[in-house]
Amino acid sequence: MGYGQVNAAAAAVVAAGAAGKSAVRAVPYKGEKYFGHGPADSPITHPPIDSEYLIIGGTGAGIGLLLLVGAFLLLRRPRARKT
Repeated sequence: MGYGQVNAAAAAVVAAGAAGKSAVRAVPYKGEKYFGHGPADSPITHPPIDSEYLIIGGTGAGIGLLLLVGAFLLLRRPRARKT
């Protein structure tokens, strides 16, 4: 602040000219080659699902759904009859 206006074009030219050569090069892969799905075993392993939590959650969801349907059937308004 206080040093005048910014010359964006000149700043871009200076920044573009300041970059040096990159020392990073692509190196070809010399390991095992796979076609299709790769190795037979998956490199990622997951812990087994705890069936106790699955049963408790399913039971709770079922009871909640039954209560919701029961409340709907008990609290719905009767239709007006035409006479």
